[in-house]
Amino acid sequence: MRRCNKHLLRVLLYSITISIALGSAVRAEELKIVNVWDQWTNPVKTEAMNRIVNMFQKKHPDVRIVRMAGSMQDLQKMLKKAMSAGTGPDIFYDDAGSGVLGLYVKAGFAFDMTDEFFSRGLDKKVIPWAAHTTTFNDRIWGISHETETWYVYYNKEIFSELGLNVPNTWGEFKNISAKTKEAGYIPYGYGLRTKSVVPQMFYTMASTSAGIEKMDEIAYGDGRWDDPTILHALKEFKGIYDAGYLPPNALAIDYIEGSTLFWQGIAAMNPDGSWMMSYTEQLAKESGLKFDIFELPPLSDERVGLPLNVGSAYAINADTKYPKAAMDFVEFVTTSDEVMPIFISDELRTICPVDFDPSEYEVSPMFQKTLRMIMSTKHLPRITQSGVWNTILPARWTDVVETGVQAVCLGAKTPEEVLAELQKAWEVAKDKDTMPNPTSLYEW
Repeated sequence: MRRCNKHLLRVLLYSITISIALGSAVRAEELKIVNVWDQWTNPVKTEAMNRIVNMFQKKHPDVRIVRMAGSMQDLQKMLKKAMSAGTGPDIFYDDAGSGVLGLYVKAGFAFDMTDEFFSRGLDKKVIPWAAHTTTFNDRIWGISHETETWYVYYNKEIFSELGLNVPNTWGEFKNISAKTKEAGYIPYGYGLRTKSVVPQMFYTMASTSAGIEKMDEIAYGDGRWDDPTILHALKEFKGIYDAGYLPPNALAIDYIEGSTLFWQGIAAMNPDGSWMMSYTEQLAKESGLKFDIFELPPLSDERVGLPLNVGSAYAINADTKYPKAAMDFVEFVTTSDEVMPIFISDELRTICPVDFDPSEYEVSPMFQKTLRMIMSTKHLPRITQSGVWNTILPARWTDVVETGVQAVCLGAKTPEEVLAELQKAWEVAKDKDTMPNPTSLYEW
């Protein structure tokens, strides 16, 4: 918290100033003060969020939004303490899924939004698979706000130089990896020191190896993580590492250091998420990098589909004095047509979890491509393939997979040993944590 105290003070002072300026026509005793803790700390993003707050308050003059922004790490630490002490905010913005939001639900800290969600018609606006990530025991506890996907960024000039085409199969992908390595390039700018990032490529490979039905059964039913198809994926990941397709010191460099190799033209490809598109485009303008994206080809013959994920979600404190006002704000910030242009703009580059037409928005060609990719999945009832299962599934389990993938690369453990540990951790997590609900909005 010490690292963001000055910024938190600026955000709070700004919010209070807005409250005073707009609240003169409303008596103090009639004002509903709604405290919101979020992660919009960047000055440009903070200014955009404050504009959105201003828009909301003009529509709801009896409500005052007081924001406090902090990094995800700082916010999560503060939230745990504040919620336990009964001093948490009215609205909080944290990771969706069982590993984070599910724990607040289990502890009784989250407000049940289900009745409000349906009475406001949000089931007609929010994409089903995004709503599914905040659904536990057939109840809705938040609204996801950052719909994301995961793909492979590639250097168009390197591909052109070597006469390479975008791969459609796993064999073609490995062939491209071998050719870029032979030409003196690092195939993937992918660092393995950052634990939360380590498994992302493995998660996607596992999903495409298992196929839709089996992955669905593993994630939401009685399937097992030590299944032969998952073993195949982990062995393939180990093969990528052993073949030298990752940076030579991959286990010693972090997420950004690995990505930098791609941005500098040293690596031919960079498996990463849509959340890095804005940053990659900014660096491309500065360096002249010409890039494009493609979906990671499946390990099996079945096209599983685009990896999907949600980042954070807005949730409401179960003890808030103003549940309706809080719900009004959550609905506005996540689904309102008025805020969509701001979120999709270069300022925020956040894809709200609603059904919309990407062609209606003027964005860069690469981001437009991303929007179209995500909107092509709007019919799906739940996430079956994900490059970031760690935000969806229990924290106890993700700790094991993160360290396990590193151990396999080091040769400290075999893929079989790691998957045995993974399955055991899964069984423990299923007993102790709030798990994803296998139902969707359209199955209730």
